Formats: sequence, C-alpha cells, structure tokens
Amino acid sequence: MTEPTTGPAVGFRQTLTWKGGFWLALVIPMSGLTLVGYEIGALGAWGALAVWLGTSVIALLQNFIYAELAGIFPTASGGIAVYASRIWGRYFAPLGGILGWGYWAGWSLTLAVVSLVIGDLVQAEWFPSDTGTLTVLGNHVGLPTWIAAGVVVLVYLINVSGLKIVIATNVVIAAALAILAGVCIIGPIAAGDLHANLHFTAGHGAPAIIVTLLTWGFVASWTSYGTEIAATFTPEYRSPKTDVARALRSSALLMVVVVGLSTTIFPATLGEGAIAANPIGFFATLVTKVLGSGFGGAAIAIVCAAQLIALGSATSDSGRALYGMAADGLAPRQLHTLNRAGQPVRGMTVDLVFNLAILFLVANVAGIIFASNLGYLLSVVFALAGFLLLRKTRPDLERPIRLARVWVPIAVLLVAFNVLMIVIGFTHPALIGYGGGTEQLIALSVIVVGLASYFFTRRVQLGLRGERLWRDVKPAPVPDAVRTGSGA
Repeated sequence: MTEPTTGPAVGFRQTLTWKGGFWLALVIPMSGLTLVGYEIGALGAWGALAVWLGTSVIALLQNFIYAELAGIFPTASGGIAVYASRIWGRYFAPLGGILGWGYWAGWSLTLAVVSLVIGDLVQAEWFPSDTGTLTVLGNHVGLPTWIAAGVVVLVYLINVSGLKIVIATNVVIAAALAILAGVCIIGPIAAGDLHANLHFTAGHGAPAIIVTLLTWGFVASWTSYGTEIAATFTPEYRSPKTDVARALRSSALLMVVVVGLSTTIFPATLGEGAIAANPIGFFATLVTKVLGSGFGGAAIAIVCAAQLIALGSATSDSGRALYGMAADGLAPRQLHTLNRAGQPVRGMTVDLVFNLAILFLVANVAGIIFASNLGYLLSVVFALAGFLLLRKTRPDLERPIRLARVWVPIAVLLVAFNVLMIVIGFTHPALIGYGGGTEQLIALSVIVVGLASYFFTRRVQLGLRGERLWRDVKPAPVPDAVRTGSGA
C-alpha cells in the first residue's frame, strides 16, 4: 500500500470548510429529487421508496467508512477510487487503473446525460414546435443536443474559474430548488391535498421483486451514492480531520430525508399515472396545482438549474479524479496540473471534449449510463473492501477518524450487498430498458481503457519494470515536475 501522508496536497489550496463540501455534495440529493419520477412510474410509489430510501441509507453508512479512509489518505485527490487503488496496489496495481477510470466515467458521463435532460426540458417548455435536426456523422442532432452542448461548455467555464464560484453558484440555485421542494412537499401537506392511493408494482413473488428492486437500485445508486463526492475534496478542507466527516454525513442524511418525502408526497398529490407520463416535467403540474397557474415555467427553470449545479459538482469531481490518478501513476502524468485558480483544468478539458463527442456522436446514451455505473460501483466495492483489509493488515495504522469495531461487520454486509446489486443489475439490463449485449460490452470497455492508461503511464512514462509494474511494493515514483502542479 502506498503510505499515507500527512502534509497538504501540493498545489491545492486549503480553503474549503465542511459547509462548502456540504454544498458541493448537496446537489446530489437535489438532482435526485428530479429523477424519482422514473422509478415512481416503473415501480409505483412504494417500490420507488424502497429503491431510493434503501440506496440512500446504504450511502449514508458507506460515507461513515469513507470518512475513516479520507483520514488515512488526507492528501489524496480523487476520492474513493484512489483510496482503493492505494490499498490494493500492493497486491495488483493495475486494478487502480480499472477503478480510477471506472470512477471517472461514472462522474464524467453525468455531463452528457444530464445536459440532455436540460435540453429536452427547455425545448418541451419553451420551444415545443422547434423540431428541426441536423445530421452529424449519421446521428440526428436536434435542439436539445445543441442546448446540452452549450450547458456543458458553460459548466466548464464556471469550474475552471475556481471552486469558490462553483460553491457560490450551488448555494444560490440550491436555495431556489429548496424553495421549490418545500412548495411541492409541504404545500400539499398543509392543504390536505393528499391521496393515499399508492402502489407497489415491482413484480410478483419474492425472487422477481428482489431482482427488480436490485436492478433499479443499480440505476438509482448512480445518484444516491454520489454524496461521497465530499471525500474527493479532502486535500482542500481547512481541517480535513473534521470537515470531511461532517460534509459526508450531513449530505447523505439530507439525501435520506429528501427521497423519503418526495417518493411518497409527490405521487400522493398528483397520482402515479401523471408522474409516469411526465417523469421530470411533472414538477410544473405540481407547482401549478399548489400555487396556481403561471408558476409552471418557473418550476421547470428551477429544475433545469438544479441539473446545472449537479453538472458543476460532477465536473469538479471528475477533473480531480483524473488529477489524483495522474499523481498516483494511473493516468498520463500531464493531467497532474492545476491552473492559477487551483483547478485541474486539463482533466476538466478532457471531460469537456469527451462529453461533447458523446452528445454529437453517440446515439445510445442509456448504454453509456450503464457503462459508467458499472465502473463506479466497482470502485465502491473495492473501497469498502479496502477498509476491511486495512483493519486486518494494518490495525495500528494512524486513523484520525476511527470507527468503532461494529463497523467491520457493517462493511462486510455493504460489500456483499453491492456485489449482489452489480451482478443482478449487470445481467438484467432489459428490466430497465438498457437492452442487452451491446450495452454490456460498452460497460466492459471501461476496464480496457483503465488498463491501457495504467500500462502506458507506468511502463512508458514512468519506466517501471518487473514486479514494480504489477505491485506497488514501494510508492511509484512521480517526477518532481509533475508534483509541482504548476499552471497550465
């Protein structure tokens, strides 16, 4: 295992408080608020509650464990995938490339997918008659795609300008979304306008129900697990020993509250059928019902803004993932560079170019979601298993945040659950409309990319040979010029 260090990360500025980390992670439960409609339509309100509340509680438990790992690796940028890579590297170092790129894909592809949601909402609300398309290399590109591309570029420009701007943007938009959520959740309760005709439509018979819920959990975890993003910024907290734990726990707890209320109050107010027919745009109908006509457009604008801040945090996270991977010799060392604002601009630029290509050239976005989530969940499993391994092999290792012994069996159960969810979700893509073999091949391609990146960096750029290429018996050398993180 690469030995943990205690000094500040080279290049990053330690200006972030736990509240800043909370606001960065807050966008995950807030954006999740706009996605529960899909599960309500497919599973009924009670089925959606089981999936979202279940995965959100699991995310909360996992965040406690991530806090201990963050304390062990306080200078590691890149979050849980880098923690897992450093722990398991002494046994099979190429695994770090697989986990790192899988984690990156899970966050980076958020840009393409969510920006298209914004594009679809904007067209449906304000440009319903604009159906013209252009053909780009055989793909039909309409107005939603052009809007999505503009959103991706805007998010990139905001992020490279500095983390403070990202946080300030998150605070303003999240406050607006909190008001919208309050109207949609508290308004119907106060008015007594609830109809308890909710259903559970996740199948019949225990085996079928379990498979269905786990498959949808595979999808929901793409959002509900995302509060772990607070750990990615560990080197940037003013007091990492306390700030990271507070940010992780508070954001995950909020996620539990938000999904618990939204998956029941929304369908009890509008009806499951209305939400199934318009799984994102139903907010306009809900707000109109509570406040009256004239507010529907404002609701859609706030929903789009919520997606925008989710993209901002995703860009910050995925850029830092590439930066941390480059620092550990898992990705080309040129990505280990910060600009004058202290942002990993080259990693963010990779995200920008990659997602623009996805928007214009790849038709099967669902397959991309499937691919990104497989790699992401693998990093979750190995990070949790790494916690167990360190407790076994390094019990005396300094842990600024040390959980009680009861967390060891809890971690075992979490690993088992996630492995089961991966197996079921990966082998039953048709249950949620992903398709079949093509999407599974796309998912497996992330492993190939991760291995190629690892061997290029370690073998060609760092010149490692023999055992050091396969095992991190000693920390992989990173040239001083790379460690400086000088501006791009």
